[in-house]
Amino acid sequence: CCSSEVELGREQVTLGRARALVVNAGNSNAFTGYRGREAVEAIMGQVAAHLGCPPSEVFVCSTGVIGVPLPQGKARAGLAAAFA
Repeated sequence: CCSSEVELGREQVTLGRARALVVNAGNSNAFTGYRGREAVEAIMGQVAAHLGCPPSEVFVCSTGVIGVPLPQGKARAGLAAAFA
């Protein structure tokens, strides 16, 4: 059973373009179902809006605790800090 990051990445790689790679540690976001996918799509959207590219060009990778959805608020805040 793959994480949402892996499932989406497999689809994205067929498009042949990548603009950004977001990596987080501490939470693998695996075995989290729709909530996990929603978190990845939110990250992709936030980074894509910042870079002015399609979300399909933003790849997300996660490692860490399995079975706990990625905390979206913490992810949003981390990205905002990185952009600053």
